[in-house]
This record gives sequence, C-alpha cells and structure tokens, in this order.
Amino acid sequence: MAREFSRVLRPGGHLLLTVGSSAWEGSNDDWLGTGIEMHWSIPAPEESVATLEAADFEVHWRKVVDDSLGDTTGFVLARKPN
Repeated sequence: MAREFSRVLRPGGHLLLTVGSSAWEGSNDDWLGTGIEMHWSIPAPEESVATLEAADFEVHWRKVVDDSLGDTTGFVLARKPN
C-alpha cells in the first residue's frame, strides 16, 4: 500500500496516515451485528514507519493521541521527496 501511495502522490506531496499505536491482532465473531467474522492485524508503529521509508517516503513526525473510545490512535506524517 505504501508503494501505491508513493506512485500516485506527486513529488513533494504529503501523506497523513492513521496507524496503530501498538501492534495488535484480533477478531470479532459478529462484527457490527452482521454475523460475519472480522479479523484485524495492526503492525507496530515502528513497522509502519519502516514500510513508509522502504517506499521512499521521508517521515516527518509520528504522534499518538487519545481517542474518544478511551484508547489511543497513531498518526504518521510523511513526504514524498522531490
């Protein structure tokens, strides 16, 4: 996905990405009451940054903020070089 962002973003463009605040894997047997099982696999923030850097993005900052559900959410701001 990071390589596709790099492909479509113009040189000098910025990418703000929501990432996990920690690594996590899990599932829910009845996602949103649909009877359908949902699975998640969220990489650690360091892995997300490494993935962006491998796609030639320059990472400017990472932030973790409290969210309204009582958990935390991570953000990464990256730039595609000129």
